[in-house]
Amino acid sequence: SYLGHGLMAGRAKVIAHGCDGACTKCFPAGWTGSYEYGGAVQKINGGDGGSFDSCKEQGLASLKPGADCGAADTRVCSFAGGWRGVAPRGRRVYASSYFWDRAEDGGIVAEPGAAAWPTTPHAFAEAATSACTPRATAAELRDAFMRVDESTLPYLCADLTLCHALLTHGFGLADDAQVTLVKQVEYGGQRIEAAWPLGAALNDLA
Repeated sequence: SYLGHGLMAGRAKVIAHGCDGACTKCFPAGWTGSYEYGGAVQKINGGDGGSFDSCKEQGLASLKPGADCGAADTRVCSFAGGWRGVAPRGRRVYASSYFWDRAEDGGIVAEPGAAAWPTTPHAFAEAATSACTPRATAAELRDAFMRVDESTLPYLCADLTLCHALLTHGFGLADDAQVTLVKQVEYGGQRIEAAWPLGAALNDLA
């Protein structure tokens, strides 16, 4: 993940770009709470609830896709001033860490115990649409997403929407692009957990 755009930091940015004591775009109807990150506490009020489209608008505002990254060719810029480069056609795309976690929560990964799962950005949009059902309360979401931890449930709409926004507007993937979600990788006959520290280590060794 990009520095400052992990799941916890991403949530904080989404909330900050739509919150003035009434964050209604990404949270269950009637839900109130607070979110603490980096020493700052943000109050949240779900109000009448939100929708996928309104939450996506809020998420994109926090990502700032296409912001200047200092390159002459702006096509290589991803989001928030980060450099993406131009990926060769046909190159495989893998996503891990919180992309996997939220895919499990959203029902995208359908096989318990799977180490990898093929999907598309559109699958995240569909899951987010369900999690962002207008006027849905936290109790109604609990019935729809019974596997989701209680502390995660209020943020499920925001998290899934952010995943979709990152894949499409951040990394420039088409909605129907093939993405392989990875929980673990095979190495030496064993399964190793796939997360950003592993990617950082491989990058240093490459």
